Amino acid sequence: MLPYRIRQLQKRPRSYLGMLFRPLEPLISRLIDSRLVVLVAHYYPELGFNRDLAKANLEYLKRTCHVLPLAQAMQLVTEGRELPARAVALLVDDGTRSFYEIGWPLLRAEGIPFTLAVVAGLVDPVSPEYMLARLMQIAGRRMPTPNDVMLAKAWAWLQSEPGLGLDARLPSFARVFEIGRTLCAQRLRALVGQLGAPCRDYATWDNLKSLQDSGLVTFASHGMSHPKLSLAEGTWLRWELERSKALIQEKLDVPVDTFVIPFGWAGHLTPGVRTCLRETGYSYCFLTTPGIIRRRTDPLALPRMEAEVTTRLLSVHTRPGLCSLLFPGS
Repeated sequence: MLPYRIRQLQKRPRSYLGMLFRPLEPLISRLIDSRLVVLVAHYYPELGFNRDLAKANLEYLKRTCHVLPLAQAMQLVTEGRELPARAVALLVDDGTRSFYEIGWPLLRAEGIPFTLAVVAGLVDPVSPEYMLARLMQIAGRRMPTPNDVMLAKAWAWLQSEPGLGLDARLPSFARVFEIGRTLCAQRLRALVGQLGAPCRDYATWDNLKSLQDSGLVTFASHGMSHPKLSLAEGTWLRWELERSKALIQEKLDVPVDTFVIPFGWAGHLTPGVRTCLRETGYSYCFLTTPGIIRRRTDPLALPRMEAEVTTRLLSVHTRPGLCSLLFPGS
């Protein structure tokens, strides 16, 4: 019997850490400086969306945490002012049509403020830049074949096209971008069709404007095409950061000072991306590295934690025990 119990404890170390920390939470909260948790969510079916679970999580956050607008929370952090206990901000990625139809009604019903990270180049299918953004998705993750294969396919197509005058330099995604932006709409559409690059259905600018009427939403940039930014350089990288910011500000008449790294991996925050973020006027950049935000946290490498989990995991999941301090059991 005893060996069995030991094996059970070994299987559930995180749960027992959470049980240990929860009784100590009020005391430890007084000993630790002011801190913020930013949660990441998507709220669409491709990631196994469960409406009842999402609703329960939002109710849990509203009941047990202080959910702040991201801009307000980051201002308090930056200025070194005190945050309320269990301060939380919600940052939703992508702005797909399914989020608008499924996730947004849940957030609106609970009255929870959030920031929506918009893939600006994919919002309007009739814009001149839409097909260019579709093309540069070959540097993303949701491709039928690996990125290097997609690059080779795009380059082979471009080499077969008359009049482009390609030189002997090796292909790169940045070069595909430079050539792609010179193509007419018909040829660019033909290239994208040849590559078979999939694309989600995104909410329209009118959809996004309708969210503003609630007073619950602010906006961040998620790039123009949602690529792996570690592959980006030169004018393509600047287009992803600078043009997406300008487009959101133009279409929604709002300031944009926050960038959300597509896919969120720390390895995509290269020195070149950091430099471009500063040069294009971003104050904050978010990854999906788990962690707590404090005044000393690097504003261009801010962590986020997963919000699309069970309320039990929100209350006792530990990495490395800090989540349980901010999300005590209800």
